Amino acid sequence: MAPTARFSRVHAALIAGLALSTALTSGCTVDGTAVRDASLDTTVSTTTTGAESSETGTTGPSSTTTSRADADDITGTVWAGTDSDGGFYTFRFQSGGALNYTSPTGTWSAATWQQHGTAVYMEMNNRYAEYRGVIDGDTMRGSAGNITGKTWTWSLTRR
Repeated sequence: MAPTARFSRVHAALIAGLALSTALTSGCTVDGTAVRDASLDTTVSTTTTGAESSETGTTGPSSTTTSRADADDITGTVWAGTDSDGGFYTFRFQSGGALNYTSPTGTWSAATWQQHGTAVYMEMNNRYAEYRGVIDGDTMRGSAGNITGKTWTWSLTRR
């Protein structure tokens, strides 16, 4: 039986960005990656040439291109928003990959983050929970999961 999962443009960009990030951090050269969701008429492709890369998203007749090399460094920034369970979170992206965050249960600092172009990875409490997302201007959104198997989505805005 074929899977019937539908991906949004952001999810497709996240998958393409993470594939590129994984390849780049493992020392590989990537000629091109494309993710296509025919049910949404959406294609997101990520291509690299040397140290440069770009991400292109197309939905129907309109398209946007964001240079991954020109993505703003989020070091020193604060982002806040909610998850799919309705919890409010604030993330403080500190230098050296340190992450401080406030969740419904308190403020914590046992966390780290990485940024690769528009792709962002965060882990909390020695990877008890892992967040993967994509930056689009002043919005960051993605999906997360923890070691118990729980998964959720989240959306943040730059403060």
